[in-house]
Amino acid sequence: MQTSDIEKENLESHVEICALRYKGLEERIEKVELHLSEISTMLRDLKTDIEDLRETQNTRWSQAQVAVIGLLMGVVGFLAVSWIQTL
Repeated sequence: MQTSDIEKENLESHVEICALRYKGLEERIEKVELHLSEISTMLRDLKTDIEDLRETQNTRWSQAQVAVIGLLMGVVGFLAVSWIQTL
C-alpha cells in the first residue's frame, strides 16, 4: 500500500504522517532562516566595509586637494618673487 492509500483509510496514520511532514518543513524553514540571518550579517559587514572605504577615499581626496593647492600657492609665490626681482 502507498502512503496516500494508508492515509485515506486511517485517520491516525494521516495525522502522524502530516506531523512528520510538518516537522520536516519546519526544519527546512529553520535552516533557511539561519542562512538568511548569516547573509544579513555578511551584508551588514560589507556595508560597513564600503562605508569605511568611502571615508578613506574622501580623506585621501581631501589630502590631495590640500597638496595641489599648496603646490599652486608655492608656484604663484615663486613666480611673484621672480617677477618682483626683475623690476
